[in-house]
Amino acid sequence: MGIKNVGNPEASFRGRFEQTTQGRPSFTPSPPGSAAPTPPSPAPISASGGTTFTADGYSYHAFESNGTFTVSSGGPMEIEYFLVGGGGGGSDRGNGTGGGGAGGVLTNMPLGTTTPDAGHARLGNPNYYVSPGPYTVRIGAGGGAGSDNTGGQGMPTEFYSTPLGRNHPDGLKAIGGGFGGYSTACGIGGCGGGADNNNSSDYQPVQGPAGKAAFYPGPFAQGFPGGDGNEPGNGGGGGAGGAGQNALPGIAGSYGGIGVKAPWCPPSYGQPGPSPGRWFAGGGGGGAGPGQPIGKGGGPGGPYAGGGNGANQGGPNAGNGVANSGGGGGSGCDGNTAGEGGSGIVIIRYQN
Repeated sequence: MGIKNVGNPEASFRGRFEQTTQGRPSFTPSPPGSAAPTPPSPAPISASGGTTFTADGYSYHAFESNGTFTVSSGGPMEIEYFLVGGGGGGSDRGNGTGGGGAGGVLTNMPLGTTTPDAGHARLGNPNYYVSPGPYTVRIGAGGGAGSDNTGGQGMPTEFYSTPLGRNHPDGLKAIGGGFGGYSTACGIGGCGGGADNNNSSDYQPVQGPAGKAAFYPGPFAQGFPGGDGNEPGNGGGGGAGGAGQNALPGIAGSYGGIGVKAPWCPPSYGQPGPSPGRWFAGGGGGGAGPGQPIGKGGGPGGPYAGGGNGANQGGPNAGNGVANSGGGGGSGCDGNTAGEGGSGIVIIRYQN
């Protein structure tokens, strides 16, 4: 026996779907059997906040410190975003320890193809819409340098609707980098901290479960793990584009993982990398003993992508991660200080 419809069968079957949360547009699906619904046409917005500039048909807003992105009119309109968390600090002890991990990268903007895995910086929300109202921007601070101890954890960078709050699922969050390792500890983060020569690094980047990436749909990493330690070597911090180097026998300082290239980025932001263009989120280099080679930040031949070089005893102090690059701090050692992690950045763009 069939089921009898009551009232208007078309209306009861079709219904209306309204999604009005800030960050996505509202629309009504088509009836069954008709063409698929089309997203609303872009409504140009007027917005303020951060340092603004235009290039190649886009309006940009760059935030190097905390602020507010305010849409005063227009919308809903799709935007593109690029968030980098604060880098982890390098550790400091004995004949060197692990480099700090870079801040995680969260973006729906194109990245360069010269990195081993340019797609590893993950999409939090590939189609992100804004409507009139304020959006909070929080820039993650870099982790502090270790002093006879592990470095500090990098802090997250965030972008979210101010009225809805930072815990709303439409918010965006790039995880801070893991601290460089000493003894039995090194940090989990957007990119993992490197291990010293007393332990092995199983410090993977933050994955989706356990609430550590609760802002993102799916178990996506924002970077790569730090390198393993191996007497007398110390692992490099992970980068957003590649893992920190594992320590090899006879090599004391291991390089930090490479960052990611932002081909759309003007020269006033980002840092040099292994190829022309502007790079972000390189891992900090591992430290070394007297006269031994140091680990370079952000890959062999660095410092690249804002990652700090490691130190060796009797040589220069370790390098800091560069501000607003998300680079990890280099590892220190006895007589030489470790490097701090670099702060993060937020860049928003939309079509003129």
